[in-house]
Amino acid sequence: MAENKMLRIKDLRVVFPVGGKQIHAVNGVSVDLAPGEALGVIGESGCGKSVTFSSVLKLIQSPPAMISGDIELNGRSIMDLPEKEMQKIRGKEVSMIFQEPMRCLNPVEKIGVQIAESLRLHEGMTMKQALNRAVELLKMVEMPDAEQRIGCYPHQLSGGLRQRAMIAIALACSPKLLIADEPTTALDVTIQSQIIRLIQKLRKETGMGIVFISHDMGVVASLVDRIAVFYAGQIVEQGNTRDIFRNPLHPYTAGLIKCIPRLDTESRRLYTIRGSTPNLTTIPEGCCFAPRCPYATETCRTVKPEQTAFPGGRSCACHHAASLN
Repeated sequence: MAENKMLRIKDLRVVFPVGGKQIHAVNGVSVDLAPGEALGVIGESGCGKSVTFSSVLKLIQSPPAMISGDIELNGRSIMDLPEKEMQKIRGKEVSMIFQEPMRCLNPVEKIGVQIAESLRLHEGMTMKQALNRAVELLKMVEMPDAEQRIGCYPHQLSGGLRQRAMIAIALACSPKLLIADEPTTALDVTIQSQIIRLIQKLRKETGMGIVFISHDMGVVASLVDRIAVFYAGQIVEQGNTRDIFRNPLHPYTAGLIKCIPRLDTESRRLYTIRGSTPNLTTIPEGCCFAPRCPYATETCRTVKPEQTAFPGGRSCACHHAASLN
């Protein structure tokens, strides 16, 4: 019997035509998620993380984008679903928390009304029922004075409270999968910690699966079961969180871990990965990371590494993964 998976992404490719060129934003990504599992998606800005998981909700307009591969939710392919069918999935089966709440919340609608909208659409509630449920949801996400906050507009809330409102909207219809796209990036460190603890608590209480997208390895360390490391539109390493932190197989993963500030070292200089991310208008002939990699050889520069399986359910796309570890 095939292993039960809530989400399967198979060889996903997303290309954007821009100014007569093609930007290969996602280049052959394959990843899956079991029910109740938490997956951390890590990588620098522009590496294809958000585009990949926005594609799960079909938020990437095609055309103009050229999208190929397959995405399955609970065994059902969604690639060719019409928009009317996708509207039944968004917010009900899969919800998404975005990085900047002020860009996603309606500035002229009260918070309570915005939460109620999803409940009325998917659950058939009256406005009174939906607003009562909105108060319960705001309490669930630890919003202070929830009864009063439903009457607030987004600009009347702090950044942390707006993010809690976004989470309440995402959880309104009890989705089985929550995609959190860098939900703590615009918040200060104290509020970041509160939001992470809140997501941990909600996951434990609801049993939902989570995809947590971030550029910061430290942020996801205690939150997720597995990690998928993105680079230049590809996944270069996947594996159990503890295994990846203890023994990264890919030089890029190792570099990201070294970039995490530490207090148990005498060095005052933060580690940086040399160079910059590649231009995605052209797909390099060999390994995308080769120009920045301290271990690169001629083979790395001319032959693209394939995903290789390692013990413990790990995989890595590096010619030297076995010899470097």
